[in-house]
Amino acid sequence: MKILNKNAQYDIEYYPFPIAQIKNYIDPKYIDKLVKSFPDISLFDYIEDKKFGNKYALSEVNNRKKYFKFLKSNKIWNDFFLQINTIEFQKFCFDKLSEKKIALNHPIPTNSLQKIKYLINHYLYRIGKVLFNDKIYLGSPKIKTTLEFQIMSANGNYLLPHTDSKRKILTFCLNLTDSNWKKEYGGGFSSFIPKDISNYYNFNDEFLQFNQCDTIKDYDFEFNQVNLFIKTFNSLHGVKQMQGPKTSYRKSINFSFIYER
Repeated sequence: MKILNKNAQYDIEYYPFPIAQIKNYIDPKYIDKLVKSFPDISLFDYIEDKKFGNKYALSEVNNRKKYFKFLKSNKIWNDFFLQINTIEFQKFCFDKLSEKKIALNHPIPTNSLQKIKYLINHYLYRIGKVLFNDKIYLGSPKIKTTLEFQIMSANGNYLLPHTDSKRKILTFCLNLTDSNWKKEYGGGFSSFIPKDISNYYNFNDEFLQFNQCDTIKDYDFEFNQVNLFIKTFNSLHGVKQMQGPKTSYRKSINFSFIYER
């Protein structure tokens, strides 16, 4: 895991759902390279959405061909993408959380025999997906790590409180904004609880309005900082409306462990 800073500290909040704030997440040798080679805004899809505000996104879903073309042509980002998709990285993250008493039920193998069985299961799953179009299940998929590049203007954009897709296990939000961003613009991650208790169980990811929620904590939007949170039935989080010029951009990446099935 050469790109990660091995000495990064994990500060955990347990309420209302587990959130790890990790400062200086990327090794100092690599952080500037990632920032300088961040994909140009011309590669992104522009999305207007009442839940997300307006944002630019580049991922497997948004501009898929340009996304994979960019990864293939950019060594530093391709290395990063390959690294976060390794069994070793996934196990490292689960072990780090377990040290903080956040034990997640995951199928990551811990020895060579388990790894062989894990990969055989995955290949059976891929064969079944192609031959039977998911109508007949064979084996089980590996945990997959998705990666999304995201850009949001500071001019009034936001992300409404939500709990995330039920396919997700956990998500990393890494701030890669350059020096044109000021703290007073906002852009930080916030955790919430609903005012109406009937909205508390929200595993299926219904979005709420800000006025329907109480804020538990606002996290500063600091450079090279990760907010890592666990998907739960009440993992309400979002980004409050930012206040800044249209030409100042909040640049970040979100990468998540998800179940393919």
